[in-house]
Amino acid sequence: MTRSSPQTRLCCLAALLGGPAIAQDQSASIALEPVVVTAARRAQDSNEVSASVTGVNRLELERAGVASVKEAAIYAPNVNLIEFSARAISNPAVRGVGGSTTNPGVTTYIDGVPQLSADTSSRELLDVERIEFVRGAQGTLYGRNTLGGVINQLSRLPRSTAGASATATFGSARRKDFHAVISGPLLAIGSGEVGGTLAAAHNARDGYNLNTFNGERIDPRDATIGQGQLAFSQGGFTARLILAGEDANDGDFALNDLATLRARPFEVRHDFTGFTERRIRSQTLNASWQNERLRVESISGRVAYRAFEMTDLDLSERPDLTRRNERTGEQLTQEFRMASRAPLLRLLGAALQGQAGVFGFKQGNDQDVSNFIASSFLLENGGSFIGVPLVAPTDLSLLDQANGPAEDRLRAALDDSGFGIYGETVLDWDAGSERAWLKRGWALTLGLRADRERKKADISSDTFLPTPAGGVPLSSNPPVQVARDFDAITPRAILRKSFTAPRLKGQVYLSFAEGYRAGGFNPQSPDNANPTYAEEHSRNLEVGIKASALRGRVSTSFAAYQIKLSDLQLNLPIPNGAGRFYVANAGSASNEGIELEAQARVIQPLTFFLSLGTLNARFGAGSRDLQGDVSGKRLPYTDPFSGTLGAQLVYPAAPGAWTFRAEAQRLGGGYYDPGNTARQSAYTLVNLRAGRGIDGLQLDVFVRNLTNQAVVPLAIPYTGIAPSGFAGENAPPRTAGISVSVRL
Repeated sequence: MTRSSPQTRLCCLAALLGGPAIAQDQSASIALEPVVVTAARRAQDSNEVSASVTGVNRLELERAGVASVKEAAIYAPNVNLIEFSARAISNPAVRGVGGSTTNPGVTTYIDGVPQLSADTSSRELLDVERIEFVRGAQGTLYGRNTLGGVINQLSRLPRSTAGASATATFGSARRKDFHAVISGPLLAIGSGEVGGTLAAAHNARDGYNLNTFNGERIDPRDATIGQGQLAFSQGGFTARLILAGEDANDGDFALNDLATLRARPFEVRHDFTGFTERRIRSQTLNASWQNERLRVESISGRVAYRAFEMTDLDLSERPDLTRRNERTGEQLTQEFRMASRAPLLRLLGAALQGQAGVFGFKQGNDQDVSNFIASSFLLENGGSFIGVPLVAPTDLSLLDQANGPAEDRLRAALDDSGFGIYGETVLDWDAGSERAWLKRGWALTLGLRADRERKKADISSDTFLPTPAGGVPLSSNPPVQVARDFDAITPRAILRKSFTAPRLKGQVYLSFAEGYRAGGFNPQSPDNANPTYAEEHSRNLEVGIKASALRGRVSTSFAAYQIKLSDLQLNLPIPNGAGRFYVANAGSASNEGIELEAQARVIQPLTFFLSLGTLNARFGAGSRDLQGDVSGKRLPYTDPFSGTLGAQLVYPAAPGAWTFRAEAQRLGGGYYDPGNTARQSAYTLVNLRAGRGIDGLQLDVFVRNLTNQAVVPLAIPYTGIAPSGFAGENAPPRTAGISVSVRL
C-alpha cells in the first residue's frame, strides 16, 4: 500500500470541507497573519521583539466582539484589569504589579500619549487598529510607572480609499450599541494628501444588578463616544491630529456585603441609588519625518477629565451614609524621539542602530469628596463615624438641632511635573559581521533612562453640621502643603540569539531591566500630617524563546520571569474610612512565573490559540499591612494561574464566509487583601460567537459567560459597615445578543 504524504492528506481534507481557496496547498495562504507591534518604539513583527508582548489587531477585535480593553486582556497571560462596574475606576495589573488611580504601576498609552491617571485609561473602544499588552518593566523606553508593563492602544489611520461602516448590537439587559465610522482621502496639497476619519458611538444598557429596595437596576450604562482624525503625508513627512471625547454614565457601584453577595448574586439593597459620571476630552498631535537612515518624531498630548460620583456608603436600606466624590484633572505631555532606520556604523563587527528621546509632562489632579453622615447615625454611635469621634460627648446636643446630615469633607490638589531622557543602542551581528564566529544571529541591546519629577500637594479636611443658624464646625485638621522631588535611573540590557532552520525560525533572549514608580502624597491617610509615600523600584529578569514553525502555521512564545520589588507601594484601607484607601510602602515582594502563548493553523479556515500564565507573587520578609506581618503571603489580586484556550473557524461559503469562535478563560482565583483572609475561588468563563458575512454585510450572534458564573472578581475591605468585612461586586452575568455590521 502506498502511503499518502501529509501534504496530500491536508489537500484532501480541505477539499472535503469545500471551497477552492482552502484546497490549495499554498503555505502563504495557510500561514498565520503577522502581528505588527510597536513595543520597542518601532514597528516589528511580534515574533521579532525580544520581550513578552501580545498584540490583538483590529480583525481579531471585530471577530471576538471585543468592546473594551478588559475584554481584550483575556488573550494576554498574567494581565488583569481590576475594574468596578463604574469604569472610571480601573487599575491594570501585569504580572502582579498594579497601582493606584493617580500612580499606576502599568501605564496605558493611547496613540502614543501616556494616561497619567487611571481615570482616563479605560475607555470604550472606537475605530481601534490594535491593542498591545507589553509585559515586564519598560522603564527605559516608556519611563516612570511602567514596572509591570505597558498597554498600547492605537487608532486606525484614515483609509486610503473612501469608505464607511456601521454596527448595531442588541442584547441582554436591553443593550443597544451603535458605532459608525466614515473615512477616506479628503484633498491633495501639492504632492501630499490629507485623509480624515469621523467615528462615533452610543452605548446603552440596563443594569445587571437589582436594587431590591426600590426595584431599580442600580448599574445601567449610557455612553457617547466620538473621535475625529486628520492625517497629512507628503514624502517622508506625516502629521496626525486626533480629537477624542467620551461622556459616560455608568450608574452606581453595585457593591454589597461579600457574604450576602455570594448568597444572593446580582442583588443589593440600597435606600439611595447614585450614579457615576465621567467626561474625557483629549487632543493628540503626532508628527514625524524620515528618510532612508533616520526618523524624527514628535508626540504632543493633552487629556482632561471630570469624574463625579454619588453613592450609598452604608450599602443598606438605612439612610445613614452617602458619598459625593468629584475628581478633575488635566495633563500635558510632549515627547521628541529620534531613531535610526539603517545602521549608523560598525562596532566590533556589528551594525549599530539606536534611538534617543526626551519626554516632559505636567499634570494636576483635584479631588473634592464628602461623606454625608445622618445625625441619627451619629447619635446612635455616640458622636462617632465608624469608630472615629466626630462630635465630643458634650456637643451631642448639637445633633438635635441639625437640619441635615453632617458633612465630612476632604479637598486635595495634587500637582506633578517632570521630564525624562533616554537612549538605547542595538549591536546586531545579523546585519553583516565580518567575524565568522559572530555571524550566527547574536544581538545586544543596551538602554538607559533618567527620570526626575516634582510633586506638590495641598490637602485640607473638616467636618460641619448644618443647622438653621448656619454651619457648625465639628472637627478640622490643619491644612497640609508639601512638595518633594523624585528621580531614578532605569537601565535595560537584552542579549538575543536568533536561529533559522528549514521549517523553524525564532529567537532566544535574556533580558534584565529595572523599573521605577514615583512616590507621592495621599489625599487622606491614617497620619494626615505625613501623607508622603516613597518611590518603588523593581528588578526584572526574563528569559524567553519565540519560534515560528511549519512555514508560519505555528507560532509560539515562552517566557520565564522574576520581579523583585522594593519599597512596595500597596493600596490599604484607611481604618474605619468607609471605602477610602491610601498608599503605603509595605516592604518588598517577589513575583515569578512562566508564560506561554501559541497559535496554530492546521488548515486555512481553522485557527487555535492558547495563552497560559502562572504567577507566584508573595510579600518579602518583614512586609506589613495594617493588620501586622504579611511576610510570605500572596499579593492581592494575583491569580496563581490564568489561561485562555480558543478556536476560530472562518469557512468560505461564496459569496461570503461563516465565522465561528469559541474561547474559555480559566482564572486561578486570587486574594482580595494582603492578609489573605478572603478570595475568589478558581472559575471558568466561556464565550461563543458565530456569524455570516456576505458582500460587506456581517451578522453575528454571541453569548458571553455561557455558564452564567456568579463571579466576584473584586472586593475591598469594608470593616465597620459590611458584616463580612468586605464589600464586593459581581462580574457581568450571562449575556447574549446579535450584532449587524455594514461596510461600504
